[in-house]
Amino acid sequence: MIEKPTKEMQPRLVSPQAALDELQREQNVRLRCFPRWVAEGRVSATDAQDRVDRMHTAITMLGAALEQQAAAPGDRLTTAITELGAALEPQETKP
Repeated sequence: MIEKPTKEMQPRLVSPQAALDELQREQNVRLRCFPRWVAEGRVSATDAQDRVDRMHTAITMLGAALEQQAAAPGDRLTTAITELGAALEPQETKP
C-alpha cells in the first residue's frame, strides 16, 4: 500500500549518525548531478562548487565530532552529542 503524503512535511530531529548518513548520501547526489546541471545552466559552477564545499565541511565536522565522542566521552561537545542522540532515540509510547 502506498502511503499518502501529508499535507505539510515538518522537519524532525534524527540521530547524529543518521544525519551524517544523509549528508553523505546528499553529497553523492550532488557530485553526480552538479556537473550535468552546470552544463545545462541550471546552476552556476561557482554555486555548485560552493554547495559541494559546504556539504563536505558539514560531513567532516559532524564526522569528527562523532569520532571524538567515541574516543573521549565526557567533554562538553561529546556530552552534548550524546545527550542529543539519547533524546532522539525512539520513545516507547503507552497505548
